[in-house]
Amino acid sequence: HMTVGDNIGFGLRMHRRPKLEIERRVKEGAALLQLERFLDRYPAQLSGGQRQRVAVARAIVMDAPVLLMDEPLSNLDALLRLQARADLKRLHREVRRTTVYVTHDQVEAMSMGDRIAVMREGVIEQCEPPMRLYDHPASQFVGGFIGSPPMNFLGGAVDGNAFVGDGFRLPLDGSRLEAGRQLLLGIRAEQIAFADQGLPAKVMVVEPLGSNALVTVVVGKTPVKVEAPVDTAVRPDQDVHLAFDLAHVRWMDATSGNAVDA
Repeated sequence: HMTVGDNIGFGLRMHRRPKLEIERRVKEGAALLQLERFLDRYPAQLSGGQRQRVAVARAIVMDAPVLLMDEPLSNLDALLRLQARADLKRLHREVRRTTVYVTHDQVEAMSMGDRIAVMREGVIEQCEPPMRLYDHPASQFVGGFIGSPPMNFLGGAVDGNAFVGDGFRLPLDGSRLEAGRQLLLGIRAEQIAFADQGLPAKVMVVEPLGSNALVTVVVGKTPVKVEAPVDTAVRPDQDVHLAFDLAHVRWMDATSGNAVDA
């Protein structure tokens, strides 16, 4: 029963702001969200993305020092979410206000956040800039949550100068890892390459994605994702070898899942 303009100004009216101030702020908020031509329309006449922009405009016109957005894009389809992410990031840059953004979508978090707090059962596991989380996860949980695909993990133990697990032996140079300790080796898909020598694996699935291919292999009994050039000549059931960039390996304690120094 309220127009877009009435919706945007609702909070201001509840706070008994002067009429001229309300009109000015509604126009400013509508301009930021590109809603000027919809001010006299009703929500039923808007698309899902337009309704979402109205809700954001209603929040920003209040001039609060901190904005809280609780999964604001959850009801939008994939294409609208992509556009809305860009719109919200632009808006944040323009209004320059601290924003707490709650989401279960790690792509949203990575693409929009200056800092990300990853929570598990109500406890913050790690709070860092996006790429710090991606490159240096503090736990197996964070590594498995941040990134698409998530970080690969291989279980094993240090045996002399090698990391040994089910069906593989990975040489280690100058490692400070404790001998015999049960560990998880964490590594991203793009930090693994097919090679003439290395960890033996078997190709299970090849997924061409346009600019690259996502290849699922099995090392021992553990599935591992490998990001490769789209023209990589591998096929299902083929035996291959993997080379790891050890500089990017993240070691985790097998029991606690917490990162350990190498």
